[in-house]
Amino acid sequence: MHAFVGGYTVATKDVLPFSKTVGNRARLFGVNSIGLARRGFSRETILAIRRAYRTLFQSRMILSAALARLEREGPHTSETRLLIAFIQSAKRGVVSKRRRVVADTSEADGA
Repeated sequence: MHAFVGGYTVATKDVLPFSKTVGNRARLFGVNSIGLARRGFSRETILAIRRAYRTLFQSRMILSAALARLEREGPHTSETRLLIAFIQSAKRGVVSKRRRVVADTSEADGA
């Protein structure tokens, strides 16, 4: 729903509403703010969706804890409630940002 999925994207999990998703092994690239604006969403609604995404995917909390926080603290809009319900009902999981892998440089230092 109101998501942008790039060409040749391989999505093995559910694509979140209001998101930009791209890649061979789909990766979340944030909120589809341009598409939402074109569809008539207000600036306040887009900002609420961005705040919800920030809580869910940039807070460094596990998803279940971030969901609980979002439900508790908001923003409480129909779009964020839809996002919460979507994630809770996803049977395959949802596409999210990949964690950055930090290279172990200890071996390189010893060589």
